[in-house]
Amino acid sequence: MRGQWLADLTWQDAEARRRDGALVVVPVGAAAKAHGPHLPLDTDRTLARALAEGVAHELPVLIAPIIDQGWYPAFTGYPGSQSRVRMDRAVREPAHDAPPTVFRVPVTVRDDPAAGDGHSRTGASGDPTLASAGKGVAILGAMVRDLVDGLRVRHPDAPGVR
Repeated sequence: MRGQWLADLTWQDAEARRRDGALVVVPVGAAAKAHGPHLPLDTDRTLARALAEGVAHELPVLIAPIIDQGWYPAFTGYPGSQSRVRMDRAVREPAHDAPPTVFRVPVTVRDDPAAGDGHSRTGASGDPTLASAGKGVAILGAMVRDLVDGLRVRHPDAPGVR
């Protein structure tokens, strides 16, 4: 893996990576949210982890801890589902008041109007009975490629991106 989890570094190593201009990936995925009877509650967090690690296999990014609390009022009626904080605020607001030791990078949140049209070409929907492990691996690979391509376009001068 070319990238690494921020939590695995010492603060001195994190500071060195910050000074070097490392990109930081902030995975966002609910720790507990209903997806129907066929998937576990932590599906979003599992997917966020897999996407972040997929990007880290391709690029020398730092992976921040997963933000696993979100605003999901439509799911509060399902046992085990959590809904605590709006995701746009969880990702954006801490950066505004952060001390200079915190990594500051532009963030694109899925379905964010600021992301522009077609910022992600990959999605999954439909009948879950038609799913297969092979299809899941292919979709995950396409999503990782989309994220890597987007980071290369948005941050062409970041260390190790080209």
